[in-house]
Amino acid sequence: MKNYCLLFIFFALNFQLKAQVAANTLTVHDTRAVNDAPNFLSQSLRLDFKQRNTIGVPGSGDYSSNITIAPWVNATGGLSHQLNFNDG
Repeated sequence: MKNYCLLFIFFALNFQLKAQVAANTLTVHDTRAVNDAPNFLSQSLRLDFKQRNTIGVPGSGDYSSNITIAPWVNATGGLSHQLNFNDG
């Protein structure tokens, strides 16, 4: 029984350590030719690499970055928002 408990604790700690390492980075999705509405996500934070003229934002440069914040499945948690960064 002790061996099973020790094995369980080992796997639980190992899983915990891996989960902490994965949470240190965010992935930027390459969706440069896709024009998504802010409500395409729910309960998420997402970063996208975009072509500026595809999504029609003012500024300069060919490419930009979008941050989409989608707090909840419906509007009860607030609306979804997008923020764009470019060279202009």
